[in-house]
Amino acid sequence: MNAREQAEYEEKRERVKPAYRLYLDEERTRFIEMTKEEYEAVGLPVVQEEVGMFKLSYRNRSLPASFVGNGRDESPVASAMKKYRAEAMRFAGQVMLATGYFNTRLPTEQPKTEINYTELRLSYSNGIVFYFVADRSRDGVCGCYLQRITLDGKQIYNGCFSRYSSVDDVLQKTQSNGECQNAHYHFIE
Repeated sequence: MNAREQAEYEEKRERVKPAYRLYLDEERTRFIEMTKEEYEAVGLPVVQEEVGMFKLSYRNRSLPASFVGNGRDESPVASAMKKYRAEAMRFAGQVMLATGYFNTRLPTEQPKTEINYTELRLSYSNGIVFYFVADRSRDGVCGCYLQRITLDGKQIYNGCFSRYSSVDDVLQKTQSNGECQNAHYHFIE
């Protein structure tokens, strides 16, 4: 780039610099434009927008009965369990929403996961632990279901004898959170 092109570039860059604005009203219609140095010298506190209630979307998700692993692996169970883990996390989130045990402090929390061959354990920071199990098949895992849910060590769902695969079916047999008025809404602090 020669000197003339550099000068043109600098001139264009000056024109497109973002303006620092000090808004004078809530509607943000009146403002004062200033330089970056002036804006930083004012030293106004940063105001966060208040986030109120928002609606979480509930779906009657069904847990697939089988997952196919990578056929190139010696044992396709490991890769099938990774697919199972992703679907189980979505399923567990919907179960927590339906029963009122969602974690309001960490709405996008990723649970701690433990895979032990054909068993999957999802632990959340609010004390809920989901236990999923499956059977080994020739090309992955099959017979996948939610075995049990515990809250702080106390069992609130037992699916050992009735292998339900949908959130609504699990909801019928789960001890719900009585303190939760409506599980479809929650606040962010």
